[in-house]
Amino acid sequence: MRTQSKKTRNTTAKSRPRRWQKWLCRLGIFSLIIALLAGAAAGGALFYFSHDLPPIHGTLAGYDPPQITRILTADGVLIGEIFEERRTVVPLDDIPEVMRNAVIAAEDANFHTHKGLDYLGILRAVFKNIEHGRMHQGASTITQQVARTFFLSREKTFARKMREMLLTRHIEERLSKDQILFLYLNQINFGHARYGVGEAARFYFAKDIADISLAEAALLAAIPKGPAIYEPIGHPDNALGRRAYVLKEMHRKGFISAEAAQEARDTALQIRRDARPKTELAPEIVALATEAARELVSIEKLRHGGYTIETTVSASLQEAARKALKDGLVEVDARNQRIAPFRKRAWPKGADRGLKTLVPGRIYTAEVTATDDENGELIVRLGAREGRIRIAKETRYNPKQLPASKMAEIGAKVRVHLEQAPPAEDPIPLRLSVGPQGAAIVMSPGTGDILAMVGGDEMTPGGFNRATRSLRQPGSAFKPLVYLEALRTRRYHAATLLDDSPEVEGSWQPGNASQAPLKGLVPLRQALAESLNLPVIKVIRDIQPESVTALAARMGIASPLEPVPSLALGASGLTPLELTQAYAVLAAAGRHTPHRVLLRIVAPDGRAIPIPRSEGEPVIAPQEAWMTTSLLRSVVEARTGTGKKAAEIKRPCAGKTGTTNNAVDAWFAGYTPDRVATVWVGFDDPRSLGRKEYGGKAALPIWVAIMRAAHQGLPVRDFDVPEGIITVRIDPQSGLRAWDDMPGAIDEFFIEGSEPIETALPDEVLAPEDFLLDQAALEEEAEMRDTAADDAPPPSASANPVPPPAASQPATAAPDSAPLPPQQKVDIPQ
Repeated sequence: MRTQSKKTRNTTAKSRPRRWQKWLCRLGIFSLIIALLAGAAAGGALFYFSHDLPPIHGTLAGYDPPQITRILTADGVLIGEIFEERRTVVPLDDIPEVMRNAVIAAEDANFHTHKGLDYLGILRAVFKNIEHGRMHQGASTITQQVARTFFLSREKTFARKMREMLLTRHIEERLSKDQILFLYLNQINFGHARYGVGEAARFYFAKDIADISLAEAALLAAIPKGPAIYEPIGHPDNALGRRAYVLKEMHRKGFISAEAAQEARDTALQIRRDARPKTELAPEIVALATEAARELVSIEKLRHGGYTIETTVSASLQEAARKALKDGLVEVDARNQRIAPFRKRAWPKGADRGLKTLVPGRIYTAEVTATDDENGELIVRLGAREGRIRIAKETRYNPKQLPASKMAEIGAKVRVHLEQAPPAEDPIPLRLSVGPQGAAIVMSPGTGDILAMVGGDEMTPGGFNRATRSLRQPGSAFKPLVYLEALRTRRYHAATLLDDSPEVEGSWQPGNASQAPLKGLVPLRQALAESLNLPVIKVIRDIQPESVTALAARMGIASPLEPVPSLALGASGLTPLELTQAYAVLAAAGRHTPHRVLLRIVAPDGRAIPIPRSEGEPVIAPQEAWMTTSLLRSVVEARTGTGKKAAEIKRPCAGKTGTTNNAVDAWFAGYTPDRVATVWVGFDDPRSLGRKEYGGKAALPIWVAIMRAAHQGLPVRDFDVPEGIITVRIDPQSGLRAWDDMPGAIDEFFIEGSEPIETALPDEVLAPEDFLLDQAALEEEAEMRDTAADDAPPPSASANPVPPPAASQPATAAPDSAPLPPQQKVDIPQ
């Protein structure tokens, strides 16, 4: 029994280890199964979350984010931007170390040591958040933020977090730390719709990122954590507190010393937003440059950005031209009582008092019904609607800064501009439009470069550019083209006698301005200098209007011109830019070069985009251009010239005034050897500028101010006299050659071959018909002279640039207008 009992005990003892081993085996198998299942699940999850991950290397290596396309003046002033996102990509080598270190200290202190996921940072963030009882510190690394920013949404889900972690690992495996930092620094948001450190430095400090200081770098590094609450313009206290944290972290990581951290912490917050584009300086140029650039680079590429567009415009001249135009318009306003205070008066004749439909961009007459000094507003009735005018914006019409109650009486009628579609409910925002508008252009005649362009008072981006789009009658400013075509026939010259006497054709009876007394026979030079209307009508009838329209087209006037006699008085509408181009041909010795506004376009990769350049083409002979210039100098220099004020620029110049019926349009176009400029003044809805307004009074002073600015730093130059210009002493009373020692004879310029061949006879009274040149004899003698002098050098021109005015009788400079036939009126687009 004992033996059996002992045996049983031994058997039981041996079986216990076997059961334990069995359970261990089962547990091992179970664990293996669990591990396999977990591995399979992890693999499945890994496959699920990674199978459609975007290609990392291709996307990030070809980094091409939206950037800003910048439009600059020739002297580097930023005047416009085209963008989807305001960003300027900066190579990492151009980002200073202090900026890189500040961002690393603020966002990811272990950036250079972890592999994309900072596990210690995660634990530290957990403890910090538990300690503060809220989300106090995040644990996303810079690489995670790159993954999130480029490839993921900002939704807080487990799936998005898993994809972020996988992408982070892929990014770390495929890109270097420098590449990752480059992407981060150029992609992140710094508030105010500015992306990347380059644009942030420009916006907040008006400087290049390479010039950033420690205090500024720490402030920028403080923003990405929460641009809405840490940007320094709207939240300066938050920004300074966050900056202090960044400086502390920079010191803790050994990036800066304690002294440097303290000095930066003590630096006052200084925001300089001077780098914003000066959109008010040249919106006209921005529009022209964008339109021209679109022909070379697609608008999609321009919007995607990174291009730099350099224009031909001078910032200083553009500013001077805008000021001169505004000052000139204020002078016109003051002379015609169009400035505050506005007195109560009856409704203007023809005013529409019962308006039912209001069209944006139109000008209306409104009645002042109340004033609000507290808010600085005039309250007006416009049809059945109420409108409000903020007087703080109306400095032109309220130069004395009168309060609303003193600026206008109740019942005063004022012209207002509806700038945008009226809102459904009152009040309607309105602007005063009491006075006229204007336009000014300055060009370089040889190159066609637009140096300044002003399309109106207070132009806004996308506004109506009167310099390029407003079709207006040029009045007598068109006469030089008629006389130029006459000179080209060689049947006319500066001394040709023209008949200033009335002529009737149908119902049209043109006359001289202000009913000035008729002068009878006058030399062509005097007729242009005094802007006589009747002689030029006779000339255009003789040479045929069609020849003048053809010439105008070659000189850059593309607007359709009516080939009728009234064309000589500027009856057909054209734009200020077109008239400037025509006068530029005269200044450029007969060559027409199309205007241009693009100087250079640089692509995002630094390549220069080729810009077609036109060398121009000769459209008239140099002698014809110079002779016309000589005639136009008499407009300025003659005692009776209509443009005498132009001489105030103190250098040789030529030009012509222009005034249309009832002083609806006032012009002056003129030039020197270096610059050509045109000024127009008038209402958008054609109406009289005033009874005593005309080109020489309303437009010419503006031209003088602009041309003074345009010639700053330029040497005084005279017009070069081409070969083929000769001087002949003539009898001004007959237009024939003077006899030797003839009293009262003058020197006159001629295109060689067109000079008179007959000599005036002493002591003989000649009838007007005897003054006519014998063209057949002239041509015969010219042919004989050419045959005999094939190898002879051309005669030298006189050193005297302009002969004395041929006028023998003084006359008062007056507006150069004449009644135009009704069918020649031009509708001005609103």
